[in-house]
Amino acid sequence: MRRPPVLGVLIVLIGLVLAACSSPAGEPGASAGGEPSAPAQSEGPGQSQSGGGGGDGEAPVPGDGAWTGGEADVDVSGDVSGSFTNPISPPSGTYSGATSLIYVSEEGTITIALNSGDPFAVGVTTTDFVAGSSSFEDCEVEYQQADESRIEGSFRCDDGSGVSTSGAVIGTITIEGSFTATR
Repeated sequence: MRRPPVLGVLIVLIGLVLAACSSPAGEPGASAGGEPSAPAQSEGPGQSQSGGGGGDGEAPVPGDGAWTGGEADVDVSGDVSGSFTNPISPPSGTYSGATSLIYVSEEGTITIALNSGDPFAVGVTTTDFVAGSSSFEDCEVEYQQADESRIEGSFRCDDGSGVSTSGAVIGTITIEGSFTATR
């Protein structure tokens, strides 16, 4: 029987939280360097990436700045379940090529990370469980739009794992949904 990669998921979730909370010094949305950021090329409609063994696609890399609008609709199923529709919250942003999108409601927090090292990661934290998955596992991601003013995508991650708040290991989890972020 295969043991779920709990340590890997926890490391991803901790990394997502740290990335979300560590913005560069200065004004929110300001570039960390002395030079202005060049706009990154966006992926066109329908661009997708798949995971499993490191991910085959690349995450969109918009310029540095805050993401202030948007919503995530996420369903978790398997050994735990839940449905969440959360608005985007600060400190969502792109800094130094890494994008951290945080969606918060009373039911839980959804964190989505887009960067070159692990092109896509998603975490869901509730009062009952912490679950996550990334493109290092079995994730399919499609970006409907990814440019300087909007990121819109959908995803399905079939091999997620996590832990309950009582400390019990959670095995088979699917996390799927859609998200938007606007400036």
